Amino acid sequence: MLNAKQKKLIPLIIKLGSIDQACKKTDISRHTYYDWLKDKEFAQELKLQQDQIYNSALIELNNLVGDAVNTYRELLSSDDESIKFRAASAILENRLKLVESKELKERIEALEVLAQEKDK
Repeated sequence: MLNAKQKKLIPLIIKLGSIDQACKKTDISRHTYYDWLKDKEFAQELKLQQDQIYNSALIELNNLVGDAVNTYRELLSSDDESIKFRAASAILENRLKLVESKELKERIEALEVLAQEKDK
């Protein structure tokens, strides 16, 4: 079970984004923090709370994608040629990144399958 300082420290790390600042506010040393990271329960709780924040942010970003695409669509209709060009460039650049990410994901998944088959 986490102690009171551990329970206080975890949300501070997430909120402040700085281990040093969170440790100072909790009156513990960095050394203590790194010792606590060796404790499975503490490490799991820290990861759980970080994952929850990450997932919430990801959901919010996903909800904004439609608006962002609409904004690009509107910018492509701009009378200003430089705005149209930058919007088109950004769209093409982001599409390329998306394709690359998808291909990397597929390659990693294929390697994982091969590794699992090899371990059998």
